[in-house]
Amino acid sequence: MKFDANINGIDVIATYSEDDIKNVYKPLLSRLVDLHKAKGSRILVMLAAPPGAGKSTLASFLEYYSKEACPDVTLQAIGMDGFHRRQEYLLSHETEVDGEMIPMVRIKGAPVTFDFDALKAKICRVLEGGDCGWPGYDRHLHNPVEDAVMITGDIIVLEGNYLLLNMENWRELHKLADYTVFLSADAKMLRNRLVDRKEASGNTREKAEAFVDFSDMRNVRLCLEQSLMADLELFTDENGSFKIVGSFEEVSGPEGEADEKSVREKYKKLTETLIQKNITITTMESCTSGQIASLLTDTEGSSAIIKGACITYSNEAKIMEGVPKETIERFGVYSPETSRAMARACRKKYGADLAVGVTGSFGNVDPNNPDSIPGEVYFSIVTGETARSFHCLVPTQKSRLDYKLYMADVIVECINTKAFGG
Repeated sequence: MKFDANINGIDVIATYSEDDIKNVYKPLLSRLVDLHKAKGSRILVMLAAPPGAGKSTLASFLEYYSKEACPDVTLQAIGMDGFHRRQEYLLSHETEVDGEMIPMVRIKGAPVTFDFDALKAKICRVLEGGDCGWPGYDRHLHNPVEDAVMITGDIIVLEGNYLLLNMENWRELHKLADYTVFLSADAKMLRNRLVDRKEASGNTREKAEAFVDFSDMRNVRLCLEQSLMADLELFTDENGSFKIVGSFEEVSGPEGEADEKSVREKYKKLTETLIQKNITITTMESCTSGQIASLLTDTEGSSAIIKGACITYSNEAKIMEGVPKETIERFGVYSPETSRAMARACRKKYGADLAVGVTGSFGNVDPNNPDSIPGEVYFSIVTGETARSFHCLVPTQKSRLDYKLYMADVIVECINTKAFGG
């Protein structure tokens, strides 16, 4: 799909493949619509990325495509560039870089050159609901434009470099978001894009390269190295295509009960495969309470591929093992986001190649989490930089063991088809 837009005063032509639309944009928009319906009011999505990654173009495309994909809600894209300090301010003020005081204009685009307080205050105003103005930025004028757009949407996608920055003050912002997305890319590719963009705004090639190397690339490294984990993470290549780092889908298991003998045989084969391929695995389990790890270690030689695992029955235990408290508070303990955070936390703890996080409720409402739905389970499989999240509704079983075996069956099938074959 070809997409033409004017981004901050520059005409942009982008092409989005049918695969990206099917695998990235449609599921993302569906997730945002669900969040909006659940909240019952305006939601804020923060889309963060290093300079040159294409976040402004992507945000504008989501606004455009949402009219077709989800016409019952209004999605509106805005950017944080309108909170650049004015050019005259940057020319008249200095900041320290590498032990030297320099005019702020020389590093325009760095965090210090934005009006953070004004940005945060305006975000809070947007979240109050109702119509309000929002500033834009014109790259030809080199200055913000006050009230360039009027905020009226149900879903607001705010894009910017530092929305997920893990630095003083800036780290406060992500707490205001209902959902966060981070775009990553190769630093060398970003440099080429940034030089081209700087040259297009009226600079010579030599001057553009000098500015990008001195200023923009600092910001690229800052974003890539010091951004907080997002709810959805994507990687873009030089063609503008996106690699899915996080995905979500519905899955189901066998009708009725799982066959214990069959489940144990599947895990025996999986463990043997992991040993043969020298792939290590770990788990963080809540509702399955260690059943997955137990099945993995029933096969001789399993110590070669599993160093340890975590049983985290309570929210507190999950947090102790590295699951962000904010993830649980924002999305609930029974959510794809929490299961993904569980898998990533145990993978980091044990240095495993593959990790599984499982959270859900079996047979009854959890008294400590009254929003739980009996039989609803979320789990995630993390391999390398890719996280795949799943939702499964377990039919009523005769016993707790039957529930665990049912989910064990579903999970081993997803490991085999998604982690190895998908």
